[in-house]
Amino acid sequence: MLGQQVLNPSSRDMAEVAAALVRLPDATAVQRAASQTLPSNVGDGAIRGSMASVNRVIATRNDAGNVGAGVGSGLSSGEARRDRQVWLMPFESRSNQADRNGESGFSASTWGMATGAEMELEHGRIGLSYAYASTSAKGNTTLTGAGSRSRIESNVVALYGKVPVGDLSLAWQADVGRNGNRLSREMRFGGINRTARSNYQAWDAHLGATLSFSLPLNEAMHLVPALQLDYTRLQSPSYVESGAGDLNLSVQGKRSEDLLLGTGARLNYALSTTSQISTYLGASYDLINGRDDLVATYAGAPGQSFTTAGPAHSPWLLKAGVSYRFKLPGATDVSLRLDAEGRSGFINHSAAVKASWRF
Repeated sequence: MLGQQVLNPSSRDMAEVAAALVRLPDATAVQRAASQTLPSNVGDGAIRGSMASVNRVIATRNDAGNVGAGVGSGLSSGEARRDRQVWLMPFESRSNQADRNGESGFSASTWGMATGAEMELEHGRIGLSYAYASTSAKGNTTLTGAGSRSRIESNVVALYGKVPVGDLSLAWQADVGRNGNRLSREMRFGGINRTARSNYQAWDAHLGATLSFSLPLNEAMHLVPALQLDYTRLQSPSYVESGAGDLNLSVQGKRSEDLLLGTGARLNYALSTTSQISTYLGASYDLINGRDDLVATYAGAPGQSFTTAGPAHSPWLLKAGVSYRFKLPGATDVSLRLDAEGRSGFINHSAAVKASWRF
């Protein structure tokens, strides 16, 4: 399409763009310049990383084991039926997507706070939580020579719980989030010096279930194997850029979906009657594994849309984590947690501190 504009510009501004492309010294420089005019996947990639961090934070409420005695709510067996808790968890995470198959990656950092309340039911447990996350992302510049930036404010509400199924335990989670995204995209080539800006709201939803059982290895150690199924959907709307003249883009809305089937195991080890350390290893396979293609139109060439392919990645996702939990005098528990997950050039690692109070 840019080649057509070089031969027959549709406007005076597109003629200026065509002249800038013609002034470039070689094909590599032209390719880098053309890449700068394409829509950016940085925003949606960063939102997905933020979603993973928030979901992991909330999921830890169902992973917690009895301090000093395997898996449960954190109380002794005689207290469990009266257990009600409120909790607070600040967290931070970092994501990196490497350049892959000609597609630029990104780096992102997220910080946030999650809080919630939960209680024991006659059969099982239920909780409600809210999380806020702020994410800052930068697109890699190796392939394009110019940067893109995204700032995302996320708000997530989740309902979660756990119920016994015979000798097994079924944990579940349902959440929905709203993500405000401010995106900027730079173009620097052949005398062109422009920045395209956009602002839009994306929505995400997630449903997850984990079936597990506790296998005592000795008095202090429990192994907890699990099967997991998670469905995630991200709905991004259409949006129009401003600030870059005829190189502004009108980008079509799209839907991204993941369906992860996985297995994993957690090992809980009681250091004492008031402290416990847990480690986790797991792997999931994305049964959908779609690409986040973007369909867009230049403002200077209305009606002539084109598709930019999203990054290809492996359907396999690997996860690992470690946590340390201890009980303070009274009705307070504190835990420290480190987690990581990755697939084909992508890695997300996070740290969180959680405090919970029983009443």
